[in-house]
Amino acid sequence: MSARPVNPDFFKDLTARILAALEEGVVPWRRRWRSLTPTRYVGLPFTGTNNLVLSLAADVKGHRNPFWLTKAQGRRCGAKVLDGEKGTRVLRPLPFPVPDRAFPLMESYEVFNGEQFDRLPPRFRVDIKSPAPGPRGRIDIAEDFFAPVGAEIVPGGDRAVYNRSRGVRELAERPLDDRAWIVVYLDIVDIGPHPLVGAVGVDTGGTKRVLGLRHAGGDAADRAAAAEELLRDVVNRGVRPDRRRLVVTDGSTQLRDAAVAVFGPDTYVQACRLHREREVLSQVREKEDRDKARKALREAWVGGAGVGPRRLKELAERIERAGWEEATTRLRAGSGDLFTVDRFGLDSGLAGSLVTTGVIDSASSGLRRQICGVPSWGDGEGALAWAAASFLETERGFLKVRGHRRLQHLKDHLDQIEMPFG
Repeated sequence: MSARPVNPDFFKDLTARILAALEEGVVPWRRRWRSLTPTRYVGLPFTGTNNLVLSLAADVKGHRNPFWLTKAQGRRCGAKVLDGEKGTRVLRPLPFPVPDRAFPLMESYEVFNGEQFDRLPPRFRVDIKSPAPGPRGRIDIAEDFFAPVGAEIVPGGDRAVYNRSRGVRELAERPLDDRAWIVVYLDIVDIGPHPLVGAVGVDTGGTKRVLGLRHAGGDAADRAAAAEELLRDVVNRGVRPDRRRLVVTDGSTQLRDAAVAVFGPDTYVQACRLHREREVLSQVREKEDRDKARKALREAWVGGAGVGPRRLKELAERIERAGWEEATTRLRAGSGDLFTVDRFGLDSGLAGSLVTTGVIDSASSGLRRQICGVPSWGDGEGALAWAAASFLETERGFLKVRGHRRLQHLKDHLDQIEMPFG
């Protein structure tokens, strides 16, 4: 953070800026309602002297973005300070007590306004070209952000608050009976210490839509129950349980069982190949063995249902002999579900879209970039609210599933052909 002891000139400069503001008829510690409170990257406001310092800096430099970050925090979010930009120094107490002192020693560190960064995530960006709203005006950027969340603006009370449950409720209540959902992606999303189960559907035209999110719980039984609860809610909102479909899961037994319990034994389940690859390779510690295993896995995927299962069996035997027992266990678990899509005879474009839960991985990765390592979510309601808002925002940019023109071919297989899986 480029921290250093506080220079006495820090307070002299601050005093001079306050006096200059007072001479111009501005009382710096009395902020108008539409002024932006200087805010840390985790969303909490700066307080005390730092609030005053950054408010003055924002006024002098014309910043209209409330967020102030260190260089390191910007890098963590994939952003960097623009060339030539200078930071503003603020204070913090030293992290250790000093004997015989009534007050803690302070050190200063440098922060930069959100406008001084390039490639900050949407969470930190503000359209600086938008005019300041009048007393009864609406803020366009706020309207755009909360539109997909379904936020209801209710004037009244003595303070501004955000009802976090609103976005989650909007997602949980949206009707789903207007489409024939032929594919459902089902995966676990980890937001800090809070696992969530998410579902995304694909209709016969290739359009993708977020179907729902739920708290997943900490153990396997909790995750299975959460996934089943989510899918039953999806059915209640219009996804027909009697229609044969493909469900793409993370490869876990819990999500597979939930899908079959809700959609019936005729459900076809595809396990995510990327999940399985990561699970296996993470348990192979030697680089040479890991590289060989990765190559064998890729050859199995290319081989498809014809030779793929045999190649996986050979790989399992080889890594077992090498002593990687946990990798062997993970490779063999539910391996039959890894080649379900290959049995439909689809073209490579569509097939490639249906062998991983990438659509959910992409949405959750975008969420992680936006929250930038928020350290605590309390009971997890905050994590769920952020996830719902982020998934709905990501949904606005969803493209049709790759190879969607061949989905009718998949539907024909699901509706008419009995396939001896297992």
